[in-house]
Amino acid sequence: MECGLCLKASCHCSLDPTALTIVLDTNPESWGAQVKLGASGLPFSAVADSLMLFGSAFLLINKRNQLRVFSAGAARSELVWEPRRRAAAAEGEGRREGEHEGAAEGAAALAGAWAGAEDEGPPPDRQQDFLEGFPAKLKAQLVTAPDAAGGAGGAGGGGGPNLAAALTRAICHIKRAQREAVAEAAASAAPGKLRARILVIMASADPVAQDVQIMNAIFAAGKLDVVVDGLCVQEDSAYLQQATEQTGGVYVGAPRKAGAAGGAAAAAGAGARLQPGEKPLQQLLFHILPDAYSRQFIRLPAAGSLDLRPLCSVSATRLERGRVCSVCLSVFAEEQRKGQCPGCKIEFSGSGHGGGAAAAAAAAGKRRKH
Repeated sequence: MECGLCLKASCHCSLDPTALTIVLDTNPESWGAQVKLGASGLPFSAVADSLMLFGSAFLLINKRNQLRVFSAGAARSELVWEPRRRAAAAEGEGRREGEHEGAAEGAAALAGAWAGAEDEGPPPDRQQDFLEGFPAKLKAQLVTAPDAAGGAGGAGGGGGPNLAAALTRAICHIKRAQREAVAEAAASAAPGKLRARILVIMASADPVAQDVQIMNAIFAAGKLDVVVDGLCVQEDSAYLQQATEQTGGVYVGAPRKAGAAGGAAAAAGAGARLQPGEKPLQQLLFHILPDAYSRQFIRLPAAGSLDLRPLCSVSATRLERGRVCSVCLSVFAEEQRKGQCPGCKIEFSGSGHGGGAAAAAAAAGKRRKH
């Protein structure tokens, strides 16, 4: 069969399905700040409306495309939406796996779970299922979320969205979907593979307390060939800039503030950027909807300059020079040292320039000399 994009008989790039996972920042404090901006702000409802149309268009492109939505709240990450049939099978899978302990029984239970989902009737229209299920589940989750009043922050505190947990869960679901796709392709002798992408929509500042966890998730995404796209609503994100740069994704920056100079916003340069009060639908459809293969035929916005200076784990400012904890790898300025790591609170021994391990090694060397 000839490929519709590259016109090669042995290529199936245009037929490969894509698993897209959307990570949506649901930190109420950040979206409340957007409401206070008035006409120049971007309310949460406008972003949700744009996501509904974007998700429907994504499912329409390829009937085998997969879509999931995770929230990144101030306290935890939750699965907001996944296809109805997949959710029913996952529920049956967990219930039956708890009833059987043997490998054979577990395999039979898994097959029964999928069979039960298949017996529910004809497959629902995916676009209609998403347009009806996504806003209802998102609203229900926001109303019942324990962090509706702000929360104490995600992993490690800091008051920002639990981006590390959301990215980690997204990567785990993608890895499982890829394993299932390989098994299905082997059984049906169908060509192609499942390509994976993650779209992160941020309205909060970078949660620097989760620095190590977020960077580990970004490295894992790059290792698994998962393309990470980023869209910022309130201010630019150094994490998303690095993630899109490393994985070959598209970064859409936040509206440039009047009179703003320096920082991540200046580092983003002339790349794609939202305008004040602009709904993100146009950026989503024209820059992020095309898959990794199709993007080579599209003139994407030029990437801005990337600022690779580390962020201080305490003050969230860029550092030209700083210190790194040898235990948790937190980066902090010299004045933040104060005898212990501000991240993991380990005490630094001696007055050496390294962490506790380096100081201990120096002390051991002195003892050997004596």
